[in-house]
Amino acid sequence: MLQDSPAFYYRFNEASGTVVHDSSGNFASGNYYGSIDFGLAGILVDDPGTAVGLDGSTSYATTNNTYPNPQTFSEEIWFKSTSTIGGVIISGTSAAGSSITSDRTLFMNSSGALYFTWRIQRIPYIAIFLSTVGVAGMTDVLTVLL
Repeated sequence: MLQDSPAFYYRFNEASGTVVHDSSGNFASGNYYGSIDFGLAGILVDDPGTAVGLDGSTSYATTNNTYPNPQTFSEEIWFKSTSTIGGVIISGTSAAGSSITSDRTLFMNSSGALYFTWRIQRIPYIAIFLSTVGVAGMTDVLTVLL
């Protein structure tokens, strides 16, 4: 992750509190809102870091910084879901904090299918990379759409 020089990198391994600490070195901490379950088991076997649980309804985390309409960007998130109704996984907005206007959104529907939406205006090339990691019985998948 860090070799990609991210604008912010949230490991979501806080033990408590309302601050999401940035591990990128860019001092781009954010905030937790709602009911957060801290100290859950992380996804990486060789990493002692923990994870947080969000309720899928009223709890979320945001950055406090703005990144006005980047034309070159990537989003990465590792998540585990038990949702039967789906919802937003990660989303960008035009403002820091929470916003009702979103763009560049990854969401899951009620059957578990993932969708990515982006309000594209005159972008000549788009590459989207998706993969599954560590799912029992599944092969890693890489899909490239141009």
